[in-house]
Amino acid sequence: MKTEFLRRLLGWTDKLNKERVIDVLLEVVEERNLMRLLFDTMVEGMIVISPDHSIGFVNETAARTLRIPDGCKQQSIEEVLASTNLLEFCKAGIDRDDAIRDREITIRANGEDRMLRMNILPLRDQQGQSEGVMLLFIDITEQRLQEARLRRAEKLAALTTLSAGVTHETGPPLSALGIHLQILKRQLAMALESKSQEIDKTVDVLEREVKRLNDVMEMFLEATRPVQPKFRRHALYDLIIQTVQLLRPELESRKIDIQLIEEADRPMILADDQMLSQVFISLIKCAAEAIEDAVTELGGEVDRRIAIEVVADDEATTIHIRDTGTGMFQEDMERIFEPYFTTENRVTGLGLMMCERTIRQHGGQLDVQSEVGIGTQFTITFPPPLEPTRLLKRETAGAAHS
Repeated sequence: MKTEFLRRLLGWTDKLNKERVIDVLLEVVEERNLMRLLFDTMVEGMIVISPDHSIGFVNETAARTLRIPDGCKQQSIEEVLASTNLLEFCKAGIDRDDAIRDREITIRANGEDRMLRMNILPLRDQQGQSEGVMLLFIDITEQRLQEARLRRAEKLAALTTLSAGVTHETGPPLSALGIHLQILKRQLAMALESKSQEIDKTVDVLEREVKRLNDVMEMFLEATRPVQPKFRRHALYDLIIQTVQLLRPELESRKIDIQLIEEADRPMILADDQMLSQVFISLIKCAAEAIEDAVTELGGEVDRRIAIEVVADDEATTIHIRDTGTGMFQEDMERIFEPYFTTENRVTGLGLMMCERTIRQHGGQLDVQSEVGIGTQFTITFPPPLEPTRLLKRETAGAAHS
């Protein structure tokens, strides 16, 4: 696409001396390099698509986000854009006369879902002829995740207040009911010459139900009451090994293989070992249940495997817990940490909500990625390790232990 300036310059070449042509061309090159630098520095991704559906330009942000290789210029969008959602969006916008603004789509890039806010703007020359379209987008995945975490924190705060209030109001009546049931049981025994087994059974049921209600209220209060962690230095990998050893008999009874992918370093972190171990137990059990759901749906051909990987560097300490279960839909992933959220296969209860709260108390975050029919991965991200403890044998790095 030649600019009008270059068209005029080409017409003047026979009237200009060589030095002047070189000066003009150098200015054009400098301006082009400056424009390229500006485009590559943009937070937004930019792709220029020609009327024939070929790629005219890709800036650095777009290439990095969409994994577009170098040398894609003049190739068709079908060859370059791997995401079906993105490809359909581009095709729908190329032939339009007006712009498409602030459209949010989800794409699959580098094995994970990314949410993009898209704009398609028509490009026209001075005569009003179409020169294609410009695709502008920004990755809002982290923004959406932060918004979801904020909503969960707000819901947890509301649930804490509600649970404390309900417990305060129902505690005394439940206690009084329990006491008077005991009195009633003694009075009936004294009033009747021979104890009635039916009466005993009825009173026992009432006592059990009162106790169950009290236990439920205590559970809610425990789940929402902010418990302060007791931080001490711990070898993170050792905590995971202890949890796996605890759960291994149960997993073996379910015919589920669990693998620890061992890295070259064993990071030291500040943590409450009891609270963190409970998180690992909950997540591993959740993975095992997802695998059993897959076995129920698909039969015995399911790969029954849970993999745990710890990765530590100067920026973060990360734990991946992957399973080969049924996987989840996107809308389920967005609500998985809500209390008693109901999925197609089960009710989540309070376990995952408490896991997410515990990780936040440790200065980290808990995220989930999943694909239906493939499996689910929980990712725990902690601050950088205090210091890595080297393994005795560096060659064991990357080995998977069952």
